[in-house]
Amino acid sequence: MNVGEFASRPAIACPPPTPLVQVARIMQERNVGAVVVIDHDQHVVGIVTDRDLALRGLVRGLLPDAPVDEVMSHEVVSVGERADALDAARRMATRGCRRLPVVTEDGVVVGMVTADDLLERAGEEVDNVVRALVASRHQSLHTLRDGRR
Repeated sequence: MNVGEFASRPAIACPPPTPLVQVARIMQERNVGAVVVIDHDQHVVGIVTDRDLALRGLVRGLLPDAPVDEVMSHEVVSVGERADALDAARRMATRGCRRLPVVTEDGVVVGMVTADDLLERAGEEVDNVVRALVASRHQSLHTLRDGRR
C-alpha cells in the first residue's frame, strides 16, 4: 500500500516566519502534534512539534511572537507519496521520528503520515492474513471431510 493512499491530507503547514503562538493555535484547532514548515513553493523546510514548542520555545524563554523557524527541526526526512508503508516505517525507525511529511515527485508537500497511521495499516494487513488463513483452513477441513464420504 502506498503512503499517499492513507496519509492525512492536506498537510497542516505554515511558513517560517509564523509566530509560535499561531503555530500552537493551529495545532490545537486541527488537533495535530506537528506542523510542516514550508517555503513559498510548498517545499518542506522544517517541521515543528508540540514538544519543540515546549522544549525549544518555552524553556528557552522565547516570546510567543518568535518565528517558528527558531524552534523547528531543519533536517526533515520526508517520504514520497508513492513509497510503500514499509519504506516509511524504515525511515521513521532510522531517524527516530514519528511523523513524515509526504511529498510529490516535485517535492511539494501534500500530507503527513504518522507512526500511528502505519500501525493501523499493519493491523489491517494482519487481520487480512488471519482471515485468509482461517478461510483456507476452513476450506481444507471441508475438503478433507467431504473426501472421506
